[in-house]
Amino acid sequence: MGRQEARLFTALPQHHHGNSVPHDPNSYLLTPNSPHTPAIENIINLMQENYSRHYSVQELAVMAGLSTSHFRLVFKKVTGQSILDYQNQIKLGKAKDLLLSGECNVTEAALHTGFGNVYYFSRLFKQVMGCNPSDYLRK
Repeated sequence: MGRQEARLFTALPQHHHGNSVPHDPNSYLLTPNSPHTPAIENIINLMQENYSRHYSVQELAVMAGLSTSHFRLVFKKVTGQSILDYQNQIKLGKAKDLLLSGECNVTEAALHTGFGNVYYFSRLFKQVMGCNPSDYLRK
């Protein structure tokens, strides 16, 4: 990692949170010695800590010090998912936690996790979890 990249990451979060983390850090496809693994770990931490925010691929690529196309490739190789799918998985994991805790109804959970469209949230939740959010609560 170059000096500029290192400076970018000194401001990024360096720790994991809670049980809604959908990523197992031990499941990386790249070796821990890969030059890109720390950058992707930092991006993952950033997305987990700011789950209600949507990051563009371009934003994340700049933070990682990579071109957009190379960042997409490396991110997919490391996580096994596209950036959008990974962000949505983080958001849905947090929404699931909020719903199960009773802190939020479906609309509040969607809005709290950064989904501006409740119908999109419900459709995505059903696609990923196998049932819509209100049915999930009844299980």
